[in-house]
Amino acid sequence: MIICFEGIDGCGKSTQVNIIAGVLRQKGYNPCIVKHPGQTEFGAQVRKIILEGVQPVSDLAHRLLFWADFFESMEQYRSEECLIFDRHPRYSNYAYGGGMVQHGEEQRSLVKTLRLRQLIMLDDVLKESYPVPDKTFIIDVPVGEAMKRIEQRGEKTIIESRGRLYFNDVRRAYQSFVKGVLDEAFDEVILIDGTGTVEQITSDILSHMGM
Repeated sequence: MIICFEGIDGCGKSTQVNIIAGVLRQKGYNPCIVKHPGQTEFGAQVRKIILEGVQPVSDLAHRLLFWADFFESMEQYRSEECLIFDRHPRYSNYAYGGGMVQHGEEQRSLVKTLRLRQLIMLDDVLKESYPVPDKTFIIDVPVGEAMKRIEQRGEKTIIESRGRLYFNDVRRAYQSFVKGVLDEAFDEVILIDGTGTVEQITSDILSHMGM
């Protein structure tokens, strides 16, 4: 079993990752939580660059950092039978990479389409080498609510400091996954309403898992 949780920063996905892992343990599974970026020692350094360090001029270089982190962690966890991903570059690269293109640039639609095709080509090259989740849950919340949660956490990362317009673009990208992105199908993606209580969200997720 491989499941993944995605969504904009502040959506509550990490809370659900931990709850669902607990439910699976109660049912006899041995889930392994894999957090991206930053699961391994190498990944921790990648995470520091991505969230705190000097940002690459090339956005493709930025996207490849996420994939490097992912493949490094897969060397450690590939043999596990029950994986829970807290982000997966298959999805976050599209959402956050597309958001970077859209935010504050001229001819955004054309540039975004070209960038997404570039990301899809990269995914096509790599996807034979990584496990695609059986189900991916995107926790969807309004950007205003997510921003409040981020503010309550304290100091923002570089990504979290990009502002409301950027995260509106990222949220729309995640919402588009239920229909597919350009020619790329994401049949495993399920959009979850993240505005309810923690218990309601958990119940919704478990129902989609048949539990």
